[in-house]
Amino acid sequence: MGKWCLVCCLVAVAQIYVVAEPTAKKPANEKTAVEQKTVGKPNIKFYGGAEGFVSFVSPKYTYSKKDMDDTNVGAIAANDIEKVTKTDKDTSTPRAVGGEAAIGVKVNGTASHGIEYGAVIELDAMKGDTGVDKMYVLVGRKNAGVLQIGNVKGPEAVFLCGGQQLIGGTLGVDGTVPSDVDAATGVISPLHVVGYTNKATKIVYYSPRVWGLQAGVAFTPSTSHVGHDKRDRSSGTSKLGNDEGLYAPKKDAQRPSGRTSLSFGLNHKHEWTKKIRTEFAAVYLCENTRKITLKYADADHSITLRKAKAYHVTVTVFYGDLGIGFGYLNNGKSRLPKNYSEFNTTTVNGAQHGNGGFIAEEGANAGSAWNIGVQYKYNDWTFAAVFHKSQRKVNASQKTKGNMLTLTADYKVCEGLGLFAEFDYIQTKSCEKACALRNAFANDGVAVAGDRKAVAIEKQKCPVYAVGVKVSF
Repeated sequence: MGKWCLVCCLVAVAQIYVVAEPTAKKPANEKTAVEQKTVGKPNIKFYGGAEGFVSFVSPKYTYSKKDMDDTNVGAIAANDIEKVTKTDKDTSTPRAVGGEAAIGVKVNGTASHGIEYGAVIELDAMKGDTGVDKMYVLVGRKNAGVLQIGNVKGPEAVFLCGGQQLIGGTLGVDGTVPSDVDAATGVISPLHVVGYTNKATKIVYYSPRVWGLQAGVAFTPSTSHVGHDKRDRSSGTSKLGNDEGLYAPKKDAQRPSGRTSLSFGLNHKHEWTKKIRTEFAAVYLCENTRKITLKYADADHSITLRKAKAYHVTVTVFYGDLGIGFGYLNNGKSRLPKNYSEFNTTTVNGAQHGNGGFIAEEGANAGSAWNIGVQYKYNDWTFAAVFHKSQRKVNASQKTKGNMLTLTADYKVCEGLGLFAEFDYIQTKSCEKACALRNAFANDGVAVAGDRKAVAIEKQKCPVYAVGVKVSF
């Protein structure tokens, strides 16, 4: 009964609002909001999908026992920490994964004067995180563009068309890898720019595509606001747009977030011949990054952060069944502290206080990354590979870096059913200062030196193997 009530509500909403989704290349697990247009009554369509797979890792982690000096602020201690706490992912035990299951309903239609309308609700189900993933309405016309309002991704995600968007399997560093592998301390993810809004509630406009060009702009009032959340003056309440390679707060600590986030994108598609076609996208994101309040030395400290300003460029060239893609992102100094003196390690009343969670010092940046990928289709097979490289300056002289390779093979058994195999090799390396800062923050408030534990990962190498099944309807 509840399901039909949901459908009826969607129909009612769709008769008031309007919908269409820009044509943009997306990963295999992304859904298109509108698939058909019919004048008259709206169409209702249920869709869904799930995947199950088994993964195996053979990790090699090297932990750093470096710490900050209690007496010489900013310096690394002469004596190392004695004890080490290993990451939970430092194990070669096989993992069977039920995967992420999604089910959704979409309503779309065409009213008089060529107005297209619709609504989408999508639910995602996975252990410990089940709920509404997308919920939005759209309105537009073919020659006027499309307006989207709700929990939906903006052009900084929709327009991407680099090497990462060519692969299958579980999507590598955007799939099973984050659950199976911990990167070395201070290494950033190569997927999205710092400040990435994901599906925070926003307003998005996409222009009509003219001569292959389409523009997009998204306005997100607060990157920590989702759905029908109440208005909130607090700061740093969301993980969205943050990267633990840049900022690793305690569970109860505030996180950087942004107000009035804007992302601008330009996408171009063109078919030059029957075999040759190209796609290009450039995206720029900026926000008014909020201050955060950190508590240490028995006092509250209000920390001013640099505004998020980042860009992402991607391009793909197809020749028949062969595709080659490239992507580059640069985070600048997004969401880093303006004044690093707030994060120098000090000792107050015999208790050590760390760097506030930012794995950075004066001269640091928020990192950059690039990728190159290839895809080849042969009958019902799709083979693909992508290589990511990321790097970030922790201070003026030291940096972290990571290399990430993904190989995938997908086989279409029939419509709605597929098999896949994936291999990933992740190799990342930290630096002395990043490890010392991370350990200092992990031991914030620990007064006895013998009780301190090292958590920083200096080096990491890990192959990941995965085989599984995908279903969709």
